[in-house]
Amino acid sequence: LGLIRAIRGLDVEEGECYLADEDDGDVKLKSATMPILQDHRVISDLNRGERRWLSLQTAMVGMSASTRGHRDGLVLLDEPTVEMSPKLKRLAWGLIQEIKQAGCGVLVATHDVEEAERGDEIIVLSRGVTVFTGTELELRRRFGCGYQLNIRVSPAMLVTGAVHNLVTRTLGSKTASKTSSDGYCTFDVPHEMEDRLPRLLTTLDMNRSVLGVEDVQLRSATVFNSFMSLIRQVELEAAVREGRYELLLVAEEQIALKIPIGSDLVESPSGILYQLVWSTDPSNGRLTISSYSMVPAD
Repeated sequence: LGLIRAIRGLDVEEGECYLADEDDGDVKLKSATMPILQDHRVISDLNRGERRWLSLQTAMVGMSASTRGHRDGLVLLDEPTVEMSPKLKRLAWGLIQEIKQAGCGVLVATHDVEEAERGDEIIVLSRGVTVFTGTELELRRRFGCGYQLNIRVSPAMLVTGAVHNLVTRTLGSKTASKTSSDGYCTFDVPHEMEDRLPRLLTTLDMNRSVLGVEDVQLRSATVFNSFMSLIRQVELEAAVREGRYELLLVAEEQIALKIPIGSDLVESPSGILYQLVWSTDPSNGRLTISSYSMVPAD
């Protein structure tokens, strides 16, 4: 850091650095003036997250609010918090916020949706093309599914599919769903179905014991849900143009179906409708089918 300070025409021996303030068990960012060469640890001894943190501080040297020479600049950061511990991530974003308040623009490239939420404006790229530009609120409004309904069902009733059938009958077959290992059934409720929620919640409450309902949670869709909805739409359009499909093996009918990328529903030759759940392959960012379920006949 001393070398970087010298290159930027700043005092080499002392300067502003950033420490973790862990009073009362809380971790906060605080700036401090201390000998910059006090820590003589060799960089090769640092773990990957610590090297990222050092790299970020190196990029930020001389950019603080007390340094007027670099105001109104632009800081470009590519995946700044990759492999950082949760503590270092909080410190990193505290530092980025401080640099922003000093008058510098900050452009962050990231695959972390939670990290993208912190930006004043979000730009989403897919296949090298900008597919969305706007605020987090605008992303939620345009691509959010409305609400996420989580219902925990007893193991005995979970296998019957009674709750799933009730929800899809009330909210429609296009309501995406998935079941977790802890017994929670999760349903994405589209905006156009919100007016049906009161009736559904009342029915669930009145028939708790019969349906085996142990817990019901309703929350607004997350930015991640909105992001996945946007990416699914982009992938679906690209798949149609390129003629790409995902192969789904349907054990119930012992057949294989060609599924356009991003499709929520597919009908088999026998007329049975299947609901698909998609996830992102971390190795290449492409959508893949993570699970499917049969849609009950109305």
